[in-house]
Amino acid sequence: MSIDVQEGAVPDSRIEEILRTDPISSIEIEPVQSIPPTMPLRDVIARMQKRRVAAVVIAENGRVTGIFTERDVLNRIIGLAMNESLPVGEVMTRQPKTLTPHDRIADAIRMMTERGYRHIPLVDDTGRLVGLISARDIVEFIAKHYPREVFNLPPELGQKMHKQEGG
Repeated sequence: MSIDVQEGAVPDSRIEEILRTDPISSIEIEPVQSIPPTMPLRDVIARMQKRRVAAVVIAENGRVTGIFTERDVLNRIIGLAMNESLPVGEVMTRQPKTLTPHDRIADAIRMMTERGYRHIPLVDDTGRLVGLISARDIVEFIAKHYPREVFNLPPELGQKMHKQEGG
């Protein structure tokens, strides 16, 4: 497998190597609490706002049954005459794709890129919820471990510098 790195985007291939080989568990992932599918929308949205999170995982008996994101609010709820007491299970994304902490970071990037996901629930070997990885987690991981490479990127990823700038 090869992660496509835009030409000129990152001068050092170490980032590509670590993303291709390291497991998701090497990223610091905050613990995630699931919510039941019966929780009313008003409570789910209030919880998301209070915790300042963009997604919640819906689970029953520790097993992921759905995910509800800010995108769901925008695409499924806003503009509709929606009953705030409607259970989140009625409007969640059902049976989302999941990964395990043992899967590679590249697997998460590929799933996010190909399917347009921003959040992916993480499950253990028995299928029980153990976390939630976001695109932001991956970006923060890269920036934390490779600040020189990240902070020296040109303003536009496709931009190539023809001569060295500076004094």
